[in-house]
Amino acid sequence: MASLAANPPRGFHVQYIDDIAVLVLNNKENRFNVNSVQQLLDALDEVERNDSANALVITGIGKFFSNGLDLNWLSQQPPDVGLKFFGMLKEMNLKLATFPVPTIAALND
Repeated sequence: MASLAANPPRGFHVQYIDDIAVLVLNNKENRFNVNSVQQLLDALDEVERNDSANALVITGIGKFFSNGLDLNWLSQQPPDVGLKFFGMLKEMNLKLATFPVPTIAALND
């Protein structure tokens, strides 16, 4: 069985171990902002297009699986960007809730 890359790139990206897709969150505290949510949505789309993926494991590198919303970033955004962001969060949550393969969160201890 293969294993995860020793030095995964920054950001949110997918690696495959046999028929399991592993979505790796590797962006310091893995806080959500427009860019990170878009990366996550793109990664989920990639897994969804891969017919050989039979499961999805989501994990974070470092101390945090995810430290939630990037409130520092959000507090500096104009209202239209905030509305766009919350729409993207809704899309992300719906996609995860209805994902076509079993999905597991692997949390760090």
